[in-house]
Amino acid sequence: MKLSKKILSLILALIMSFSVCVPLATANETDNISGPEDYMSMLMTGGYPVISTEQFGVLWQILNTFVYILTGEEINTGGIEITIDDFLSEISAEICENSGLDLALIVKNLPDINAPAKLIGKIYEIDTTAFRNERYAKRDEYRAEGNLVMSAVCHAIGAYMSIIEELNVSTKRTDDPDVYQLVLDITYQDGTKETHTPGLVINRKTGECYNLNGDGIFGTGYNFSINEMMVYTTIDCWMRNFGFCLFYDIAANSMPLFFKYNTRRFQFEYDGTEWMIQIWKGNYFITNGGEIGIYSRKPGSFGSFYNCATDEQTLDMSLQVYYGEKLLVNRPLQKHWWLSGFNIGPTKYLPSSLRLKASVVMPDEGMLKAFTDAIDNCYMNDVRYGVDGLTVTLVW
Repeated sequence: MKLSKKILSLILALIMSFSVCVPLATANETDNISGPEDYMSMLMTGGYPVISTEQFGVLWQILNTFVYILTGEEINTGGIEITIDDFLSEISAEICENSGLDLALIVKNLPDINAPAKLIGKIYEIDTTAFRNERYAKRDEYRAEGNLVMSAVCHAIGAYMSIIEELNVSTKRTDDPDVYQLVLDITYQDGTKETHTPGLVINRKTGECYNLNGDGIFGTGYNFSINEMMVYTTIDCWMRNFGFCLFYDIAANSMPLFFKYNTRRFQFEYDGTEWMIQIWKGNYFITNGGEIGIYSRKPGSFGSFYNCATDEQTLDMSLQVYYGEKLLVNRPLQKHWWLSGFNIGPTKYLPSSLRLKASVVMPDEGMLKAFTDAIDNCYMNDVRYGVDGLTVTLVW
């Protein structure tokens, strides 16, 4: 009897999940829809709503139901008392107003990140204070050796196993009155307090949020523009170490709830090197956006793998993504190897309804011709281009 109830609950949870995850038109929008063609026309002309923060909360409760059915335990949320200052509250409200993304509500619904640390500490009877001191000592050793990666790892492990009870996120003004630096005040379970400045700064005038060392916010490889509601990649992001291959696109598009995009590859040989310039447009999680990347490899290489362009191979590029006449992403001309922009907004659009425009400045006539010949030979034949001097402008 208990098993049948669990199966019934699981089926109901699946149905609820499907109804929340699948984008649905509002009642007014569906009044005149008579079939699949009308529905597709509606999506092409109006897109569909991004899952709201409230729906995210519902989805989280459904996930919690799954976990309870399978384990008999609910996911603990919260666990850490998080406070932010007035400056960050103002920015959070601005982001919510412009995109519908309520960061405070999302944080409230996240699982207790301390739960695994508490479990490990209980099983192995770890003295969190002594453990933290040992890890911090190793951190200092690695730092003295110049191994900043292992130094950061040791610090993170020591801090995590100490069980964070309170986190106060605030900002302080720098020498530039428009620029604020993020400050983290942490209180651990044993009462120890620490203050950290992770290098994240916010320029209130330009709206840019970035990391001082150039590797993106908290090392993610991405910066964020508050004014444009846009996420974009940095030139020195960690992904640059992993090249690109066909499998990456296949893996991404196997998760249609998170990724749904179209892509074109232009492969050619120039100056003793095999090159690939690739473009993308579509949906990335809750954003609409596009990308253009430059990759290279040795002649005669096997398979689809390419290395990311070196500093010497970077080119001046620009990128815009439109929905109709609405400009969603604007990345001005700059030297890069992977120029991207992902706009956060209340509506997602079908990839085929987006228009990508990108310009690439070639170093000479030889590479320009090799590139334009590759566009001409692209099997889809749906990318138009124009040439002005050494600049190739794609429209797709």
